[in-house]
Amino acid sequence: MQLKKTIIEFTTLATVASAVLASPLMKRDEFCGQWDTEESGNFKIWSCGQYSVKSYANAEYVFDPVQLSGFSSTPFTWNWKYTGGGDPFVCNVSFDIWTASSESGDYEYEIMIWLAAMGGAGRLGDEVGKFIYGGIEWSLHEGSNGVQPVYSFIAGSKVEKMDSDAFLFLSHLVEKGYLSNDQYLRSVQAGTEPFEGTDAVLETSTYKVQIK
Repeated sequence: MQLKKTIIEFTTLATVASAVLASPLMKRDEFCGQWDTEESGNFKIWSCGQYSVKSYANAEYVFDPVQLSGFSSTPFTWNWKYTGGGDPFVCNVSFDIWTASSESGDYEYEIMIWLAAMGGAGRLGDEVGKFIYGGIEWSLHEGSNGVQPVYSFIAGSKVEKMDSDAFLFLSHLVEKGYLSNDQYLRSVQAGTEPFEGTDAVLETSTYKVQIK
């Protein structure tokens, strides 16, 4: 199997807009169906509950599926900043990684790497451990999006500039028995999930990722 090793590199502005609402509880994707949508003009958005994810503007790396045992590195660079957002402003900036036991068909596991949880953005599930990498302590949470198990690594503080390797996060899950080394890596996305806010802009000055 040949793996495409093209590097994604871009500079972009992603505009995020959602209703300004107030609540002491803000949880990701637990108050609505996973794929509930609402159309507005030429746009289709996730309507969901008031305090759950409204969209996931992202850049997806397209590659041939490969088993976790078949590669050893997923290096990435991501430099970003958020402006605007209003008060309250709740969002995350994250990788969304998907795996499955085959090269096609439905995804079976969702792995998220949160570089920021702004405004009290809530992750799915309970904390099941810690992971220290790159001088940063990440809390690992285990939950479900209603379809797949979700493992979320949450940075202890906002990380706006990062040169790292996503493979080490996947390897940690394999070592702890949460994920099988036979799983196929199917999708790597990088973007932002807004919960609530107005006139927010995510600016990515540098982003690149490889699988090798």
